[in-house]
Amino acid sequence: MTTLPSAQAVGALAKSVEKYGGDPWFRMAVLSSDDGSSIDLLKILLRQNSFFAKPDSWKLAFLEDFSYVNGSRNQKEQVNSLLDILTQSPIAMEEKWQVAGAKGMMTGLKKSATSSPGLKEALTRIEADTTRNIKETIKDVRKYYSGSAQP
Repeated sequence: MTTLPSAQAVGALAKSVEKYGGDPWFRMAVLSSDDGSSIDLLKILLRQNSFFAKPDSWKLAFLEDFSYVNGSRNQKEQVNSLLDILTQSPIAMEEKWQVAGAKGMMTGLKKSATSSPGLKEALTRIEADTTRNIKETIKDVRKYYSGSAQP
C-alpha cells in the first residue's frame, strides 16, 4: 500500500471534501484522520475560495465538526490557528462561518480531558451570555484560552 506524503494527502482530502462533503459519513471519515482534521486542510479550503463562497448547511456542519475535533485535541498551536482563521480570513466576513467554528471549538474544548476546569467554566459563561456578538465571543475565548484573563 502506498501512502501519500502529508501535504499531498491534505490536498487530496480537501478536494474530496469539496466534491463529496455533502455526505455526513464522508465528512466524518475525513475528520477521523489527522490530515483530514489538520489546520492545513482548512487553509487549503480557504485558498480554493469555492468552499467558503457560500455557507451551505453541510459546509457549516463540516466547519463546526472540524472545529470540535481541533478543540477537543486542545493543542495550543491548532486552537490559536483556528482562532486566527475565524477572525482574519474570509470566514470573518460571514457570521454563520464564525458561529459554526466558534461553537464547535468551544464544545470541543469543554469536552477535552486536557482543558482546565477554569477554561471550561469560562467557556460555559461565555456561551451563556446572550448579549455578546460572535466577534466578542471569539475575542473572549482567545483571552481565556491564552490565560490572559482569569475566569
